[in-house]
Amino acid sequence: MKQDSRDRILQTATALFAEKGYDSVSLRDITAAAGVNISMISYYFGSKKGLYDAALAAQLSELSSLLSMDADAMDPRTLVRAYAERAIRAHEKNPHLLKYIFRALLSPSVEQTGLLEAAVSRIYDLLDHALTRGVQEGLFRPDLDVSSAVLLLAGAVNFHYISTPVRDRIAAEKRVLPDERTYVSHAVEVFLRGIEKPDLRDAETPSPASADADF
Repeated sequence: MKQDSRDRILQTATALFAEKGYDSVSLRDITAAAGVNISMISYYFGSKKGLYDAALAAQLSELSSLLSMDADAMDPRTLVRAYAERAIRAHEKNPHLLKYIFRALLSPSVEQTGLLEAAVSRIYDLLDHALTRGVQEGLFRPDLDVSSAVLLLAGAVNFHYISTPVRDRIAAEKRVLPDERTYVSHAVEVFLRGIEKPDLRDAETPSPASADADF
């Protein structure tokens, strides 16, 4: 029963924070929508900030799971594919995630950006290290601008979700568009082909499935 109350508060708050933003949602808004006493928020989350952090952490958990991988033991290309797969999972499981990200970008506040910036920074560093190692190991082209490549990868993987309103209008005009997994898989393979050394482009590379054995 207690877990049901906690989950109901978290689900309700997640949706309200996504729609209205941190500053525009009160604890009374959350408790009224969730049908619980306001003291339950203090009991489970400590404060409004604690509740917001819990909501955001739950949405970032798929991406954050990358940080527990033994990245140095992995082929950098496999890590890139693992990042893409976890991004797909994060968006599939958390339809509010982009709203949190956009709100943090458009109306930044300590409450909205702290945890998000920390998570994004750690994932960026992980990918930066993987691509740098790929250059050092002769897998990627020696003139690769790693910082630009990391941003390009993140943009390519997440574009499918960012462009949803535009894609919906295009689809309404009877054009056939790829589903998210087809798009992301293709985008990642195009990215990898672009950064690999020319003499490796025709060599056998790990299949997308090898990036994560359990999906």
